[in-house]
Amino acid sequence: MRVLAIDYGRSRVGLAISDPLGCIAQPLEIVPRKELDKKLGEVIQKHRIKIVVLGYPINMDGTSSDMSEEVEAFK
Repeated sequence: MRVLAIDYGRSRVGLAISDPLGCIAQPLEIVPRKELDKKLGEVIQKHRIKIVVLGYPINMDGTSSDMSEEVEAFK
């Protein structure tokens, strides 16, 4: 069962993928934000992704940040 991890950014988005057992992740690629929707579909289909994990940025004190709101909207 492969897992896709997404590190969402305003201009670029990092993608990482797990091994087939879902234990160890490695970087896959960095995608320009404007190409993300198309690329996600391709990656999910090609690697038969079953689970997607989305990074959720918070402030050091545990509160939500401006970027947290953007990630929520993307989700």
